Amino acid sequence: MKYRHKNPLSGSYEKLLEITKIILDNMSLYQSQLGVTAAEKTQLELYYSVGTKALQWAADATAFKESVVRYNHDFFLGPISEIDMPVNTGFANSTVMSKAAGLKKYLQTFIKRVKSHANYTADLGERLGIVGAENVLEEYHDQPKLREFILTPEGVRGGCYLFGHDGYNVYKRVVGHEGGFEFFRHFAKAEFLDDSPLPGYVQEWEYQIIYVDGDHEVGIPSDITRVNVKQATA
Repeated sequence: MKYRHKNPLSGSYEKLLEITKIILDNMSLYQSQLGVTAAEKTQLELYYSVGTKALQWAADATAFKESVVRYNHDFFLGPISEIDMPVNTGFANSTVMSKAAGLKKYLQTFIKRVKSHANYTADLGERLGIVGAENVLEEYHDQPKLREFILTPEGVRGGCYLFGHDGYNVYKRVVGHEGGFEFFRHFAKAEFLDDSPLPGYVQEWEYQIIYVDGDHEVGIPSDITRVNVKQATA
C-alpha cells in the first residue's frame, strides 16, 4: 500500500513562482528601463500572491490526507476515498493547476515583450535575472506528473495531469520478464484503466507515460511507477 500523497505540482509551480519573484524584486528596473506598466506589475503581484497561497493550500490538504491515510492503515480502519476527506485534495490541486497554467502563459508573454523592447540587452537581461527563464518555461509540464496508480476490482487505475496536452501514451512492462517497456495504449483523459487479465500470482507491473500532441510524442517520459497485481480470491 502506498501512503505518500505528494502534491504533483509543487516543484514545477515553485519554479514559476521563483521567476515571478525575481521579476518583482527587479521591478524598478523593468519600469524605468523597459517600460513595464503599473498594471503589469499589479498583475504579477496578484499571480504571485494567489499562487503562493494556492500552493500552500494544496500542500496542507495533501499533508492532511496523508495523515488520515496513515491513521486508517495503522488502526485497520480500511481504505478511504476522496469523498471521505473533509479537505478535498483534488479540488485544491486543480486550483493549483489552473493558477500555474495562467502564470506560465502570462510570464511567456511578459518576457517576450520585455525582450523586444528597444532598450533590452543581454547584459540587462542578466541583471534582471530572466536570461534562461524561457527555457524553464518551455520545460514546464513537459514531463508528465503522475496520478496515483492503484489496483481496483476493474484493473489498474492511473494516469497523469494533461496540462493542455492532447493526451499521452502509456508504456508497460512486467518486472522479471524479458524485454523492456512496450507500448500499451493511448489515452486522451487524465485517468486510464488497464483492464488486462490479472495473473493468479503476484506480479509487479511498471508503467511509464509520455505526452502526445497531435501525432507526436513530446517532452520526456514520466517517472516509472510500479503496482503489485494479482487476481482477487473469493
